[in-house]
Amino acid sequence: MSLPKNAKYTSNLIQNDILEAAAIVVGRSIVNEIKIGSDIFSIIADEARDIGKEEQMSLCIRYVSDCIIKERFLGFILLKDLDAQSLYNTIHKFLVSINLDITKCIAQSYDGASVMSDCNNGVQAKIRELSKNACPYVHCYAHRLNLVLFDTAKKVEALDEIIGLLEAIYAFQSFSTIRHNAFIQAQKDCGKIIEVPQHCETRWVSKYKGVHFFKSKFKCVIAALTEYSKNSKKKEAAEAHGLLHQFSSFHVILTLFYLDDILGLINNLSVYLQKSSPDIIKCLKLVKSTKMLLQNMRNEDKFNKLFDESVIAAQELDITILCNQTATISLSMPRRKMNLPSKLNNSYVYSTVGKNNSLKFKTVNEKDEIRHQYFEIIDTIIGEMNSRFDENIDILTAVDACDPNSSNFMDIEKLKYLVNIYGQDKMCNMETIASRSILVKNMFENTTINIVELHKELTIMKPAFQEINEIVTRV
Repeated sequence: MSLPKNAKYTSNLIQNDILEAAAIVVGRSIVNEIKIGSDIFSIIADEARDIGKEEQMSLCIRYVSDCIIKERFLGFILLKDLDAQSLYNTIHKFLVSINLDITKCIAQSYDGASVMSDCNNGVQAKIRELSKNACPYVHCYAHRLNLVLFDTAKKVEALDEIIGLLEAIYAFQSFSTIRHNAFIQAQKDCGKIIEVPQHCETRWVSKYKGVHFFKSKFKCVIAALTEYSKNSKKKEAAEAHGLLHQFSSFHVILTLFYLDDILGLINNLSVYLQKSSPDIIKCLKLVKSTKMLLQNMRNEDKFNKLFDESVIAAQELDITILCNQTATISLSMPRRKMNLPSKLNNSYVYSTVGKNNSLKFKTVNEKDEIRHQYFEIIDTIIGEMNSRFDENIDILTAVDACDPNSSNFMDIEKLKYLVNIYGQDKMCNMETIASRSILVKNMFENTTINIVELHKELTIMKPAFQEINEIVTRV
């Protein structure tokens, strides 16, 4: 095909037409790959507001092709309304436009917003109804972990305060290039120069980076704030002096030390969960291992070790340690005389019946207070993880039964769950599946292969293990 010599195709209209044509070709290729392959898929959707403040939905699809798990981006969809019905209509209309049958959708993953996750009227319920199978909804694990830490910060005042202080210092130094350069200059004699990490509400890895920076560069931050507290600009000096007064305390040092340990441990899990292709079995094991290690950190020896390290750091910086001083604090006083419940009439009461009858005062010291905060943070994180990561336990247990490295490999009772939710008629009868599962277990239970490799082997032997292969394909 001959083209005009002056054809450049740089017009915005032509460029947009080319991009649209390319998107159509790529979309058709993806759909064709799904239909030739397993002919089933799962959808992943999330909000994606653009720079123009337009509400959009990012839609991705996950499927198996040539025994390889593939995850493909399908497109951004402009949203006019954000209610469950409108979002569902948008997803359905888009899938129809690219010729994808929604009845072949076997799983869905979104964030935890009620409009998406509600089991009665949310998007997941509407997709499940149309797909005509269980189509389980799985809340993104990385998002769950972020919510664990976000909720912990809301529940534990000490954590919320220290994060707020670090954010305030970041905001102070990022106000102008001159301030930013002052914080950089303060690090010249303290090893590697590092930018003060920016905080992000939806990415807790940024919180860990911030805590680690302020712990390792504590002396440099104090130097920069001290310099600005002497500034001739009174407003700037007052702000720096206030931040310096809050930051240069033993309480902050010890809090940074134990948060660096706790968040450093959780950061390993966070990084893995954000990988493009994490193994669900490894995710579960890593979550369990993280909870176990957090529990192991919850003891006096670990706290005392962190305390001793913090004392050394404080002494090097000439920061006063007040941990041996005690203070008497008043507890909440009853606002009015409390009357006993009528059901206790004509009864003898031998104990208190309400928290207002507890002691009015108690004596604490700083070390005890920080120890309490340390234990409270660990307890809250573990509690939140137990609450959020125990969702979908049935389907995840069934997934575990497909892992050759699991002690539950090919456990027929656990496999029944997958057979029941996806339809026994699609996978033959349970008697056949039970007998085939015994053969598969004997063949692969002592090997080191993972689920993906097991799927490849079963695909090669598909005539002999078609039912088991159908189950593993869905996993």
